[in-house]
Amino acid sequence: MKSLRPLFLSVLGLLYLSLLTPGASATTRALHPSLPKLPAIRLEGRPLRLTCEHKVNPLGLGSAAPRLSWWMGATHAGARQSAYQILVASSPRQLGGQPDVWDSGKVVSDQSVDVAYAGPALQSAQRLYWQVRTWDEQGRASEWSEQQWWETGLLVPADWTAEWIGAPERDTTVSAPAVYLRSQFTLKNDVRSARLYVTARGLFEMRLNGEKVGRDLFTPGWTDYLKRNQYLVYDLTGQMTRGVNTLGGILGDGWHNGQLLLIGGGKKNWYGQDTSLLAQLVVTYADGSREVVATDASWQVSTDGPIREADLYNGETYDARKELARGGKTWDVPGYDASAWAPARVVAAPPSAPTPKVNLPVRRQETIPVRSVKRGADGGWILDFGQNLSGWVKFRLRGAPGSMVTFQFAEMLNDDGSLHLANLRSAKSMDRYVFRGDGVESWEPRFTSHGFQYVGVTGLSEAPPPGSIEAIVIHGDMTPTGYFETSDASVNQLQSNIWWSQRGNAFDVPTDCPQRDERLGWTGDANFFLPTSTYNYDVAAFIEKWMDDLRDAQGVDGRFTVYAPAPDGVNDAPGYSDGGVICPWIIYQRYGDVRILEDNYAAMKAWVDYQKMTSEGLLRPAIGYGDWLAPQGPGHSATPKDLIATAYFFQVADYFARIAGVLKKPADAKEYRELAAEVSSAFRRKYVGADGLPSVNTPTAYAMTLAFGLLPAESRDKAAQHLVAELRSGQWKAATGFVGTPILMRALEQFKQDEAGYQLLMQRGYPGWLYMIDQGANTIWERWNSWTPETGFGDKIADTGVGDIKMNSFNHTVWGAVGEWMYGVIGGIDTDPAAPGFKKIKIRPRPGGGLTWAKAAHDSPYGRISTHWKHSDDTFSLHVVIPPNTTATVDLPDGKLVEVGAGEHTFSAKLAR
Repeated sequence: MKSLRPLFLSVLGLLYLSLLTPGASATTRALHPSLPKLPAIRLEGRPLRLTCEHKVNPLGLGSAAPRLSWWMGATHAGARQSAYQILVASSPRQLGGQPDVWDSGKVVSDQSVDVAYAGPALQSAQRLYWQVRTWDEQGRASEWSEQQWWETGLLVPADWTAEWIGAPERDTTVSAPAVYLRSQFTLKNDVRSARLYVTARGLFEMRLNGEKVGRDLFTPGWTDYLKRNQYLVYDLTGQMTRGVNTLGGILGDGWHNGQLLLIGGGKKNWYGQDTSLLAQLVVTYADGSREVVATDASWQVSTDGPIREADLYNGETYDARKELARGGKTWDVPGYDASAWAPARVVAAPPSAPTPKVNLPVRRQETIPVRSVKRGADGGWILDFGQNLSGWVKFRLRGAPGSMVTFQFAEMLNDDGSLHLANLRSAKSMDRYVFRGDGVESWEPRFTSHGFQYVGVTGLSEAPPPGSIEAIVIHGDMTPTGYFETSDASVNQLQSNIWWSQRGNAFDVPTDCPQRDERLGWTGDANFFLPTSTYNYDVAAFIEKWMDDLRDAQGVDGRFTVYAPAPDGVNDAPGYSDGGVICPWIIYQRYGDVRILEDNYAAMKAWVDYQKMTSEGLLRPAIGYGDWLAPQGPGHSATPKDLIATAYFFQVADYFARIAGVLKKPADAKEYRELAAEVSSAFRRKYVGADGLPSVNTPTAYAMTLAFGLLPAESRDKAAQHLVAELRSGQWKAATGFVGTPILMRALEQFKQDEAGYQLLMQRGYPGWLYMIDQGANTIWERWNSWTPETGFGDKIADTGVGDIKMNSFNHTVWGAVGEWMYGVIGGIDTDPAAPGFKKIKIRPRPGGGLTWAKAAHDSPYGRISTHWKHSDDTFSLHVVIPPNTTATVDLPDGKLVEVGAGEHTFSAKLAR
């Protein structure tokens, strides 16, 4: 099987998750030294894990009432918070006495998540320090927590004095060189503090005195730049020098000016004709006086630098001979001769003022070495990094002056050992570097990214020396919150694949794939995968920002789009656009986040109203993508699109009624509860037979009607049994697509058909999860048949009924939605909808599938939840850790229910033979 990694590569990371717990083997650590882990927790009797707006010490907040959260640090069993006190001060010293900003006083409450600041109105660029203490259930006060801080950004438009600047007018209808901008200035005194506020239309990298500013990449991220421009804030206090300094910026096309290949036929310049920069450096001297260095016409600009082109999809070309250095000085340090540079051009500002960036930035996460090097048929070299990932390569190589080395990125190899490029479609995914020729040269790109495991290298006369090329893994800087491991190596590999695909598609927006000419924030992919992603990482801020994008793209008629940002307009589809309601509801359920419901309330209401307005008899038309990529052919029939659309109409109406209840809007709650009931009745009249069962006999139809509650109560158990019988008759092969697969596993769990879920998970034939593993997958594929031994790549066959024969990503998230079931049924960890955010926890692990033990953990808003079970013969034992300030219901396999509080608990049960 030359087109895939040898099977042993599929098990190289089987045990990496044991890194998250004590006792990981040395071999495991050597294989995967930098994968997400959950750090050890030290409970010290005082609050810990303090966050502000889901961040630690955030710089540049825009909220008028930032939300503060903490874990109760109590160490005794049954620990529960009975009260709290928050102090906020203008300096750390003030916290030791009477705070000069806000003292909440002792508040009798068990709330420790999203407690809103309620002190005096916040000012721009204001840093505030805070700490908290709690009282336990016996009225005993804890020690004060460590001090944390937050700092506001520029809160009013008048705070901005900088102007938008760019290069002189030029032709940007084709790939254009990067823009370099610089300003040299003199600081007259010692610096007390310095803050850089910066955004761009395009992508920016800021430089100060020869050094990169910050660790962030692909800033400021992707938004609809005509409506929303995010800015970032950097603390440059320690980098400023009394005397002459140089502040500079490099601008790449990014999403603003680059080709968005899938939409508009590869059109460029969706948001404007060229890139531009807005930067404002505010320096406060030791004597309290201030100086502002802001972008304006006095800045200098050059487009004759080494970055000749930089496109997100096509790659970056760098000519080292054109590096901007004169007289031994580079362009970004004081004293550089910029006499040949042109004056910057002041350009028109966008309609709205910049807003602070909400989600965490994209950053380097780890480095992966080359696993093997082979000679390519073209005379070049093919590097295998052993893992499909999102990022780029960095090198240290020698080359003759003017010679070029080219890096071509691919996820797979063809049968002849060459790079498989067909699934990239129109994306070139290629980086080029032209050597200066003066010794060992080191380089990595700035403004492009690739999805790859293999890299073809041409232009080198010899194989690259060991260690000279390495892969840099890049994704959003989210906090890991999940751990999962079992006795089965293939299930562990599946968890690894899910984790890698989530990482590879967390790229400022929740993308569908990181490699081809698409990489869009599909609403369906986000909706289907979100319950799983919330277990693995803290994605609250990530989704909050993406919901801003979704609102910005919403049509005036209320329609949510199928991806966001959406520069090409509105195109709605069931299950996809419905993510505009479902995703905020999931975030509320997993994090207890009420504000995301408040911020999106009007938009969600408009979407439900649009569906009502455009329905016929409350039935939705057959539009959209249906059960996307569900296997078709003998034994597989398609689920009607109108059934899917009407079922989702019911679900979002039902969710919106619940949301109105949460937000204490009784009139809306009543109206939309009645609407949901009317849609349910219309659905049953058309799609449910006299026997109370769905009239459409597909797994997706049965799963949707069961999971959404669309069947009469008296027929639901019978429907669940029928569904299981159909799955059994189909030899437990996955016959569902993007819509049906997550819902199918959810329905099986809801109706306690756990053995059926195990049968689906563990069967190794096509289509199925472990089938991918057996073919060497180390990420989640887009298709069940992305590669088969019989027919090769899935882009050559059409059993999915999808017309685009080159739509075949090997790094997607949707089939990874099974992770929710793995955490909930195998690990047994779930939140109780009656007390969102894991305030009340459901512990319901179920053995099966031949597993002899399993471990799971999740860092919830209240603390770490963990389970560890094992069984032999008919004895089942379970160890559970419940965090302080929560309670849990433990549902044992023998049917016994136990209510417990915080602490460690051990249980045993007899299993039926």
